Amino acid sequence: MRRRAALLIPALAASWPAVAADGDYAFRVKRRGDVVGTHTVRFETRGAQRIATSELLIRPSVMGIVVYRYDHTYEEVTEAGRFRRVTSRLNRNGRIVEVRGEAVADAVLLD
Repeated sequence: MRRRAALLIPALAASWPAVAADGDYAFRVKRRGDVVGTHTVRFETRGAQRIATSELLIRPSVMGIVVYRYDHTYEEVTEAGRFRRVTSRLNRNGRIVEVRGEAVADAVLLD
């Protein structure tokens, strides 16, 4: 499993910006020159809250067949510059990990 993660790091470092909405970021993820995925970061404001959403989708394929799937969606909410909550969902080839966190008093509760 570590070998796969090590193979993805150079691909992420070599990502090139793609077209995105004003204030948002979009990258193509490449491995050995081939595009294997995308990484998009979007920002929006809802009232006093600022929401950042990150979506990383990596799906290399061989002859049109997806051989590996890595999907990670992350949303962080801040208010007045302070952390309020976070949600994260990772699908690594069918293995799903979900994390939620919320700021309370002087701590962050994780679920």
